[in-house]
Amino acid sequence: MSTTSSSNVVDGEIEAAFAAGAMPPEWRRLLLASGLNGNDVNVIAASIANTHLIILRTTWSSTQKMAFIALGVMGVLFLCLVAVVVFRETMGLMVTLLAVGVFYVAMALVAVSDECKRRRATEIREVARTVLRHYLLSPV
Repeated sequence: MSTTSSSNVVDGEIEAAFAAGAMPPEWRRLLLASGLNGNDVNVIAASIANTHLIILRTTWSSTQKMAFIALGVMGVLFLCLVAVVVFRETMGLMVTLLAVGVFYVAMALVAVSDECKRRRATEIREVARTVLRHYLLSPV
């Protein structure tokens, strides 16, 4: 088997493991035999399992999500400004609009937090993928 086809097979197996959210049991033996210690293998298995749900939850692309968040925050700031300027005398309405504004800001913060988690999970996956490619490919 050529190096390229062997690399493609390993890449396919790695993608299948990430899609399943679990490291195949036979990889433990291969990784230990290739020089990794048990702790390193456990870290790789955990990174596959822990990043699976985070990546699976992602429905929008990063650009769309961040543009939506920016638009939402600008809208909320405008809403708060309107509440303060226009409804100065009607305290109940101003408080209601400010509460709605705080709610939308909180939603934007949650969305930003989710995006940070998704980016971190993607980085962890890339590192794990690189390590797996290196140690699962047989030496030439």
